[in-house]
Amino acid sequence: RGEIELLGREVLAALLDSRIVTGHPEDRACWLLKLELCQLRGQLEVFEEMAIDYAVTFEISPPSWEVERVVDSEPAPLELVPVDQLLTEAYVIKGEVKGARFGDLVAYAAANDPVLVDCSAVTRMDFLSAGALLNVLTTVKRSGRQVIIRHPNHLLAELFRVVGLRAVAEVDLARN
Repeated sequence: RGEIELLGREVLAALLDSRIVTGHPEDRACWLLKLELCQLRGQLEVFEEMAIDYAVTFEISPPSWEVERVVDSEPAPLELVPVDQLLTEAYVIKGEVKGARFGDLVAYAAANDPVLVDCSAVTRMDFLSAGALLNVLTTVKRSGRQVIIRHPNHLLAELFRVVGLRAVAEVDLARN
């Protein structure tokens, strides 16, 4: 049986408490979740009191206390990284791109794997530049590196499809 780590146990407990009313047999799932939460937190006294209230409210036996279910402490919070920070490590292409050769992309690709190309700020790209980008990224792909193009607009993504860039790079479309 797989286990999950639960963050924000205090907040969850407060939310569940607001939904649980002794004598009103509603929100049974909330009752069961609160009992489970009491076990995880090692709150035997609270669990026992709530188990009695559960039995009175639903007229059935409550779940049993299981010592092995107790978790000593709340897990450390996850460190979430904003999407903008993820893109700071990418090779960024901006604006209207005409006649670009992407020579500096070769140096970036040599130092990075995967090779992330951020196209979120590209407004237009001519066919010649798309072909040059394809040539550079084909060489990069042949060297065994993963290539990811992030957030091109739909028109740019279609241009990449036409020139064959999707054969050498994973294209992660813009969300808008």
